[in-house]
Parts: sequence; C-alpha cells; structure tokens
Amino acid sequence: MNLRRTASAMAAALAFLCGGCATATRGVGDEPAKLGDEAATAAEVIAPSNAPAAATAPAAAQSASSAPAPSPAVAAGVPPDSSKKTQPAQKTSAPKPPTPKPWKVELKPGSSSALFDGVRVFLCHPAIPRKVAKGGAVASPLDQRLTVAAITRARATPLVNGRALRVCLDPGHGGEDSGALSRDGKTLEKTVVLDLARRLKRLLEADGCEVLMTRESDRSYPTLNARVARASRWKADLFVSLHLNANEKNDPRGVETYATAPKGSESTSWTGASPRPESNVATPGNAHDVGNAQLGFCIQRRLVAASGLPDRGLRRARYIVLRDAMMPAVLVECGFVTNERDLAVLRSSAGRGKIARGIYEGICDFALGTMAPGLPAHVSGTGGLGVRTSGQPDRSGDAQQKPRQQAQPAGGGAHAAATSGTRPISFVSGGDSRVAPYSAPKPQDGQDAESLRAARQAALRAAGF
Repeated sequence: MNLRRTASAMAAALAFLCGGCATATRGVGDEPAKLGDEAATAAEVIAPSNAPAAATAPAAAQSASSAPAPSPAVAAGVPPDSSKKTQPAQKTSAPKPPTPKPWKVELKPGSSSALFDGVRVFLCHPAIPRKVAKGGAVASPLDQRLTVAAITRARATPLVNGRALRVCLDPGHGGEDSGALSRDGKTLEKTVVLDLARRLKRLLEADGCEVLMTRESDRSYPTLNARVARASRWKADLFVSLHLNANEKNDPRGVETYATAPKGSESTSWTGASPRPESNVATPGNAHDVGNAQLGFCIQRRLVAASGLPDRGLRRARYIVLRDAMMPAVLVECGFVTNERDLAVLRSSAGRGKIARGIYEGICDFALGTMAPGLPAHVSGTGGLGVRTSGQPDRSGDAQQKPRQQAQPAGGGAHAAATSGTRPISFVSGGDSRVAPYSAPKPQDGQDAESLRAARQAALRAAGF
C-alpha cells in the first residue's frame, strides 16, 4: 500500500512539472493524489473537470511543449530577487536651440579692413593704433558707430511683422548691355545674374516673401535710376542688385558685397591722396547706413560659406542703385567671369544654386534678426518671411536702424547682452582682448539733417511721389 502511494505521488509531481493535467493520476487503490490547491486550479483552467482523463493528457502534453521553459532558478525553486528593480525608460529631451557665440573682431593698426566673425569687412577709415604699452588698434569713431556697433549690436527682432517681406531683386545690365564677358565670349554677365535672380526669387517666395524683379528677361534694360525708383514705388523693404566681376588679369577671384559709403568716408576703391568733395555729402542711401552694413555683412558671410568662393569682403561704394535707394540696399559681385575657377562655378547649375542659396540665407539672417555668430542658416520652405503674429515688434519703421544699446550690469564693468541675439564682442588687436564698450550713435547736426532731407525729397520726386 505504501509503495502504491509513493508511485502515485511521484506520477502526480511529474505531471505538475510538465504543465499540470486536468485530473490527478489515481493509484491502484483508487485514492486520489493530494495535490496543492494551485495545481488543482491550474488543471481546471486548462481542461474542465468533467473531461475524460485520456482526452486531457494529449492537451497537457501539447501545452507543456508550447510553454516557455522555466529559468534554472525557477526550476530549482529559488524565488526571484526582488531587490533588482526594473529601470524606468529614460525620457529623451528635446534638442536645445543653438546658442549664439560672442563676436570676435580683429583689428590691425593702420589697416583699412578688419575681420568680423572671420569675414572681411572694409572700414570707413584705417584702424587707429592704441597709445598703450600693449599696442593694438581701435576703430575710428565713424566705424565704431556704423561698422562695429552696426554689425555686432544688431537687434534680434524681425524686420517686418504682420505682413510679408518685400524684396526687390535687380539683375544687373540687360538688353544691349551684356555686362562683363568671359574671355571666350560665351558667358555673359546679364544672362548669369538673371538666372541667379530667378533662383533667388523661388527661394524667397517659398517662405512667403513678395519679390519684385527690375527686369524679367534679357530684352529690356531699365536705367539705373528707373530701377531704384521702381523699388521705391513698390515700397520694397530690401534692394539687392546682382552683378559679376571682371579684371584684365586672371588672378582676382572671389565674391564681394557693396554698401553705400557713409557721409565722411570714401569708397573702398578710392586711392587718391585726399577725399573727394562728394564724400561729405549725405545721400538718400545714408538714411540706412546701419541697415546697409548689416544686410551687406549677412549676405557676404553666408555667400562665402555656401559658394566656397574666396572672401573679398564687405566694401563701400557710391553706386547709383545704392546711394539713391530708399531702403537698405546692397550690390553683390558673385564672382569673376574672367577667372577660370570662378567661371567654372558660374557655368555650373549647382554652382549658381549655391550662390543663390548663400544670398538667400544672408537675406534671412538680416530679415529675421539672426545675425549673431553660431546660429544656423535658415532653411528654405520653412516659412518665416511671410505674415507673422503681432506679438513681436518689427524694425521696418526705424529708418536709421539704430543698434540696440547694451544694458550695463549693476556692478559696472563690461556691457552684457541685451537679447539672446546680441553677444559680447571680443576684440583681437595686437594681443589685446577685451569687451568693447558701446556708445549710441550721435545725432546728426542741423546742416547734415537738412542736406539729407533735401536729398530724400529729390529722390522721392524722381520716383514719382
């Protein structure tokens, strides 16, 4: 009897380890094996108690074969370690917006150009040597206001708000005036700049910008005065003239951007011993000296980066389309048609696309208030140049485009950035590194203001107002 009970208990234990069965195996003496309550409950779930034992045995075997094998610890009867808690899934944080970097300005004593964020900028006057032991140089008072402060203290606010940005594109030359020619005569300036303007127009319109072109084909040649007058009547926010460079020698190459020369300064290309009389006459374009410098710098920086062409700098000149413009205006020289390496870029569709994209990105930097170093270029088609909400002010009504004055900490010392887009300036001149102080632009005297008003009135009359 004891042997029978032992055999019956062993059979029941074997059935439980294999997945359980519907009913326990009965011994010879027809005494049911005493299984635990858990085994009996599992057997009832798998098969009803009224099912025959012969029918439940194959089902138990099939269930045992399909069930996953228990771990060695469970099979050995070792309870799981409750001290090891499941680590919660880590939340992925959103990428942080790019942080503007400090401006770095490099000046050299007596030099007529400087480096702003690595971009060459020609000064109104040569840098002044510092009369200190460490040496170095500082910018002239005119450059402090209209070059250094204009570029490094630009407002981080959009140019317009509540409406679309209006840009006038001026493809240079046209009609019988072919402009510069390549040495083989196969590439004409008027054809290349028209293609650049069309590409640039598509990029701007993809962001909701309104674009006016001074000419749509090679059959027409509007005069220089007519181009500026048309932009004024259309009330453009920006004026961008596109050209190609040429030189008798093959050596010069690269891109350069021109803004009108401020009153009291000469054109960059002037090599005379003394300034010309017209350098002391205010023109309508001087009403936007700050905006001219900002727009020119933005385009030059992005154009060099996008095209890969050498940097010939932001320059000054009194071209008609610049001096008579009633809005911020620049003239962009997109490469030398007489240089073989520049010509290869200009003849390539991909190369012209890079030039157009660089100019587009520069316009976006100026229009969106993202001039600070370290900020990524704007992507076409993502919006931003169209109608905005009225929650943020714009700077379209500020004719002088005055830079934002920096707030000074309570403890004195260096000026702090007023906005996220305005960063401290690190001057590098002869080993001297400091944060530049900022002085607000001084108001113009009565004679200068009267001359400027007369010039603006004359331009308005020429534009048909």
